[in-house]
Amino acid sequence: MSKHSGTASARLRADYMRLKRDPVPYVTADPLPSNILEWHYVVEGPEQSPYEGGYYHGKLVFPLEYPFRPPSIYMITPSGRFKTNTRLCLSISDFHPDTWNPAWSVATILTGLLSFMLEKAPTFGSIETSDYEKRQLAQQSLSFNLKDKIFTELFPEITETIQEKLAQREQELAERAKAIETGSLSEKDRTNSDSGNQNLDASHMSALTNLLVVRLPQWITSLHLTPSSASSSVTLITHMSSLKAAANLLFGLPFFLLPGGFFTPKEKYISSATSHFASCLFVNGIVSIPYNMAGLTTVLRLTPSPADTLPSQITPVTLLLLLHPACTLFLTFLPHSPFLCI
Repeated sequence: MSKHSGTASARLRADYMRLKRDPVPYVTADPLPSNILEWHYVVEGPEQSPYEGGYYHGKLVFPLEYPFRPPSIYMITPSGRFKTNTRLCLSISDFHPDTWNPAWSVATILTGLLSFMLEKAPTFGSIETSDYEKRQLAQQSLSFNLKDKIFTELFPEITETIQEKLAQREQELAERAKAIETGSLSEKDRTNSDSGNQNLDASHMSALTNLLVVRLPQWITSLHLTPSSASSSVTLITHMSSLKAAANLLFGLPFFLLPGGFFTPKEKYISSATSHFASCLFVNGIVSIPYNMAGLTTVLRLTPSPADTLPSQITPVTLLLLLHPACTLFLTFLPHSPFLCI
């Protein structure tokens, strides 16, 4: 037993020196000062991955027979990829001693772990989560790791980096809150452009659009107008409602189908608020079709003669209706243009 223990210690010390000379990208690892058979590692989430910005703490437990037998591999920080504090079934772990190669080192193990983490292949100890959940856990991993005593003692430099990032995050949140309280428009604009804040309430905007586009014309047509004035008013309503429906369909359909839209997961291409709102506009345009047809039927029924022209029927009601298309286009297109929201 002591011979095996001496062999494992000697090999792990050699692996440690080799790892310091040639570190594994995105991974830091150190053994416990009191037990060289237990190593702890930290994986820094690679760029352009769902783990970006996260720090994932785990451990390797080596047997006395190392390097002739593989270690156990655990993940401690929630990642959305692996169960926490559970032995992971990998080709480089003790689940598969038959595939283990004694020539492999600690660096080989860490490289294989990172590679498998970035994949989506299932195994014992893995879990399935969306990219959104993984990104949320990446943000939460910073404060989670600071509560772990072993983490803070073994990795003081990473701990300091995490503390600085958390302090910067709190400062930014405090500045935004202060700017909003003081009515700073520019800070509100920057806040609205941040896709991580779910800044735009699509349901409220859709309700406002519906009020201006549908309810206002319905209220106006309920007034007691003469047949001729009703004809011109309903004509205006029909034209403007048709324009609104066309804008909704043309603007909403691409975002309804593209990544980030109604039928697909939220991705980085389009902010979720924009895609939600665009999808609402698409559905709103579909619903408007019966309303437009009813208005057109009313126009054909009420028009008394070709002499009943629009210029002769200009009234305060029709002047109010003239503002309707501009309001509709402003609410449904300009503030939520993809060129402004991405």
